[in-house]
This record gives sequence, C-alpha cells and structure tokens, in this order.
Amino acid sequence: MTIETADSRYHYFDLLRVFAAFAVMVIHMVSQNWYTTDVHTSQWQAMNFWDSIVRWSVPVFVMISGALFLSPHKDIPARKLYSKYIFRIFTAFVFWSLVYACWTYAENGDAKNACEQFLTGEFHMWFLWIIAGLYMIVPFVRKIAGSETLTKYFLGLAFVFAFVLPETVNVIALFSEEYGTFAGKLAGMSRLEFVGGFTGYFLLGYFLSTARISRKAECLIYAAGIAGFAATVVMSLQASLFRGGSVREILRQPDCQCALRGCSGVCVLP
Repeated sequence: MTIETADSRYHYFDLLRVFAAFAVMVIHMVSQNWYTTDVHTSQWQAMNFWDSIVRWSVPVFVMISGALFLSPHKDIPARKLYSKYIFRIFTAFVFWSLVYACWTYAENGDAKNACEQFLTGEFHMWFLWIIAGLYMIVPFVRKIAGSETLTKYFLGLAFVFAFVLPETVNVIALFSEEYGTFAGKLAGMSRLEFVGGFTGYFLLGYFLSTARISRKAECLIYAAGIAGFAATVVMSLQASLFRGGSVREILRQPDCQCALRGCSGVCVLP
C-alpha cells in the first residue's frame, strides 16, 4: 500500500484517526460493566463482541505515528523531538493528571491517593507514556526504517517474540496456571525486549504506508484481519466461560490477532 501524495496521505490518516477515536470510545463504554456482568448473559456477549472488534484502535494510532515520524521526508532531530513533541505530551499529562487528582481529592479528601494519581495519571492516560517512549527512540528506529531488509527482519522478530509467543503463553495460562508459568519462563529466557512492546506497531505503520502491496496480498491481509476479529471474540468467550468470569488477557494490545486487525485497518481505506 503506497499513499501517492502528501494530501491524500494526511487525509487518509485523518480518516483512520476518526474511526480509531470512535473505537476507543466503544472500548471505554464497554469496559465500565465488563467485570460486573455475568458472562452467561446476552449483555456480556454483546460487550465481548464490541470490545473484541475494536481492539485495533490503539495499535492503529501507534502505526499512524510510526508512518509519520519514521518518514525520511520529515526531518526530526532529537532536540525537536523533546522540545516540541514530547513536551506537548508532558504538558497534556500534567494538566489532565492535575484535574483528575483534584477531582479525586474533592471526592474523598485523601491527599496521598490524589498525589499518587497525579504522578501515575488516570488509567486511560497510559497511552501518553507509550507514545512518549516511542518518540524517544525515533532516531534509532529511523535507522532501521531506512533499510527495507532491516525493517522486514525487525518486524519478523517482533511478530514472533512480541505477538505470537506472549499470546501463546496467555492462552496456555488461561487453562493451566502451572503450564502457563512454565511456558512464560521459556518464552522469556531470550530477554529479547528490543523488539517488544509497541515498537513493532510503530515500525509496521511506516512499512505499510510505503510498501507496494499487491492486490492479492491486500486480500490476504483483509482475510487475516477478519480471522483475527473472529478468533478474538471466540477465544475471549471461551476463556471467560472456562474461568467463570470476564477475562482480559485475550484482549491485550500487543498480540498476534491485534496485529492482524491493525494491518487490515491500515490497509482498508485507500
């Protein structure tokens, strides 16, 4: 998928942001009653469906940032990263953390709790920490993005060690805590954190925005995305029924299914 002009590129990303923003709103609305609703009810089934199919939203936001910040046409020295982009995130975090902390103190009068909330931020503000961290490593990741071979190699490692293995461990742990612990120990022995977290999504966004993908490959990506949606719904349901309560592990952001859904989301508009 290659976006031919700068105007079409930014319009395309704007559309993605709109859809992703609505998807994030759905996640937060569904999450309000996720753990308090009986998993055997139709209400929980509906929440599981909607929660499962919108989990692509956060990875897509990260992929858009990667497509923009890793572009060779955008000169972003380290000083500008901190003075402009990371500083904006910092000021937004401080302002809204202060608002939430003051609200918490006004409600319960607990100064200690309010101070802790100010430092950590409200639960949904975790995304700001992720984006700030990714901005910090832009100079390094741009070196990888400058080589198609290195990019594909990094994405291959990320797919295995950041997506497939952690998800496999989570699935095993859902049905056997003993085997899950052992599988997690094995998966973590490599200590390959370099390709972990959201860095894979960050680089993947740039790769998909510049790569020339054939129509056949696009169809395969769409099919994989649909399969990812279906697998998430079914696996989340089965795991929750097995545990007798709502299970979140299947819905974690950096996983194989979410990567497939994110790819299909980025490719579907042009």
